[in-house]
Parts: sequence; C-alpha cells; structure tokens
Amino acid sequence: MVNSGTSRSSADPMRVERYRVAVVQAAPPYPPSRKAALERACRLIMEAAAEEARIVALPEAYIPAYPNWAVEAKPPTSWDRKWYRIMEESMEIPGPETERLCEVAGEAGVMVCIGVNERDRLHHGSIYNTLLFISHDGVLLGRHRKLTPAYREKIFWTPGSPEDLRSIYATPFGRVGGLICAEHLNPLLKSAMIIQAEQVHIACYPGWSLLPREVMDVSVRQYALECQCYVLAASQYLTGRPDHPPDDGANWEFYGGSGVVDPAGRYLAGPSYSKEEILYAEVDLARIAERKAWIDVAGKDARWDVIPFLQSLREA
Repeated sequence: MVNSGTSRSSADPMRVERYRVAVVQAAPPYPPSRKAALERACRLIMEAAAEEARIVALPEAYIPAYPNWAVEAKPPTSWDRKWYRIMEESMEIPGPETERLCEVAGEAGVMVCIGVNERDRLHHGSIYNTLLFISHDGVLLGRHRKLTPAYREKIFWTPGSPEDLRSIYATPFGRVGGLICAEHLNPLLKSAMIIQAEQVHIACYPGWSLLPREVMDVSVRQYALECQCYVLAASQYLTGRPDHPPDDGANWEFYGGSGVVDPAGRYLAGPSYSKEEILYAEVDLARIAERKAWIDVAGKDARWDVIPFLQSLREA
C-alpha cells in the first residue's frame, strides 16, 4: 500500500522520494521470550503499517530482550545463568522467526529494521547483537552485527566482523543502513557508513538508564549532520521491574529517547521520554542533496588522501 503523501521519482519509477516512517518505542514482554517478543513486534509493525509508514524501526535487542544484567552483573557468580537464559531465547538467522518477520513485512508492504539477539547456528556459545533489515516485499536483505559491545555487554555478546559494515541496502526508499547504540560514538564506524552513501540511518538503542539522556540525543543529531541523512532512532521504554527472580541484579529502567532526525540535525518527531509509543515523520530524500550543498564529507568535501597520514600518526 502507498500512502497519499508518497512521491515517486520520475527517473526511477520504483524509487520513492517522499514517504512516512515509524519508530517504535516499546519494551518486549518479560520474562524474555522469543515467541512473545516476536509476536508483539509483528503487532507493532502492522500497527505502523496501518498508519501508512513505509519503514518501521524497532529497538536494539528487541527479541527476546536486552540483557541488562550486562550492566549490573550481580551477584558476579550468576552471570553464566543469565547468559544462558538469553541464549536459549535467542534466534538463529535464517530461521522461523525471520520467516515470520518477512511474512509480516511483505503482507504490510513495509521495510522492517529490528534489533535481535542472534545465536550462532554452529557455535552456540556465541550470541550477536544484530540489526536485521527486511524489505517491503518480505525479503531478508541482510544484517549488521554490533562490532563493539560496550562495557559488560562483552560478557554476553560476541563482536561482529568488518563485513558487518557492508550493511547499506539499496531500497525503493533510498540507501538504508544502521548501527547499534555505542557504535554511534565511534568515528571510524560512522565513516564506513558515510562512505557507502547512506541516506536513511537506523539507530537502535536499548533505552538509557545509567547515562544522561543527552548522550543519545547528541549522538543521533550529530550523525544526521555528519552523514547528511535521516536518522530513525528506536529505543526501548520500560519503567518498573519486570518479572525476574529477586537476584537477577539488573536495572530495569529504560526511559526511551526515540525520534526521527532530519539531515539538518532537527527532530521531526520526538525525542520521547515519557511512554511507549510509535512516532511518525515524513522523509523527503531531496533534502539530503540540499544539506550536501553545505557539507558533503564523502563527496566534494572528502579528503580520503589524508587517511594514510592519519594511519602514520597511529604508528608513530
């Protein structure tokens, strides 16, 4: 389905220049359940599609949940049981869960970008923090595995590989890619995305609980300015303790921060800090070219000849 505000490019009849996007701010069901989180994600996707969104972004590690024990990890002798709990509920790619997500995306006619815990099919001791990209016609385009698990996330997640930066996908809605949480604080990872001419960026977060809200706010707005792209920032929202054993040691307070940012670094929707909701905004890809008149760090203002010099500084 194409909404009344959609505009197609005359040069490419399949390319959509103006369209609506949706950012989901919600927590999965607790205790962590792959099945329950998947079904709630599907309902949220259909709800956004009913509001004529063409891209729907969901938060980091939405299926089955963000392993927030990685932040507290108390008592320290029980982290292995907590890891096992998440591993058992994580999904393999491809698998029944990706099939279900592809089915819903194709039925709704929306591109879906969702954060999941991915279990390595061969090495079950490895879990990845993965961002999935599914096309509007129900095809699994690919994935981005988080390269830089932060802090005690390293206890739970295996780092991705350099190939995970090849996660920019040409779609009718522009070139869509994404990074996860603290990756937005790494200039080298951002540069890798910018080089690939990203136009719509998915920024997945669990929802801040320990750091100031300004961290996510500054990160997504700066990304939009540096890349001259739209940013769809999806974060969980959760207040109060879920149904976990008393000794789980996790801090279950995620206050959101989701929003949609334009290439000038201005919010078109959000940021939202007060409730679970779906935020909507209009994307106009023509505005990207307007911003590149000011600065185009991968184009006319690029200085890739400087990179070897920077490498020499590192080796000095």
